[in-house]
Amino acid sequence: MANNASTPVSFSLKPSTLKRNQAKRPAVFAVAAAEEPDDDSTPPPPPKRQALLTLEDSETKWSRLRNEAIMLAEAERFREAAGLFDQVLQLREDAAIYEMKAQALLDTLEILDRFPAVLAAERATVLRPDWPDAWQTLGRAQFALGEIELSVRSFRRALELKPDFEDVRDEDLPQAEALWEQMKERGLRGRLLEP
Repeated sequence: MANNASTPVSFSLKPSTLKRNQAKRPAVFAVAAAEEPDDDSTPPPPPKRQALLTLEDSETKWSRLRNEAIMLAEAERFREAAGLFDQVLQLREDAAIYEMKAQALLDTLEILDRFPAVLAAERATVLRPDWPDAWQTLGRAQFALGEIELSVRSFRRALELKPDFEDVRDEDLPQAEALWEQMKERGLRGRLLEP
């Protein structure tokens, strides 16, 4: 038996299947492949970075971005909200999103945001011509831009669609009509900002 103890023992290691398995699998599963044990029972080195990849369908992304934009607007971060509303609109056009974007742009109080606010509100009225809130927002954007005659038309359209629309009936339309009358008396053509 002493002879057997001095006989050298030879080991043969099987080649690792880890690299072969990783080559066959998509990259998403690379982390899972690294966690599988080798055939030679040696643990693989820990992955350098584990990343959780989640794929978001366009409807989920649309809802998430919409909610984030609304939260930004409620936090009075209007420019950021308008930017997120743009991202939402790239995924799917929606009258309510255009209308909220117009409101956010008006609330920035920046002169350069007034025309884009009019464009957004106009698009909302094109998508939903029977929606009085879109017409009100369009009227407010036109008023802010100095297009008083157009704002009067938009406010009147909102009232046609919803005769009991108190904000338009009691505030927006009377203010716009009064300014429009003053402008006509002074010989202005319905616009405060002449070309």
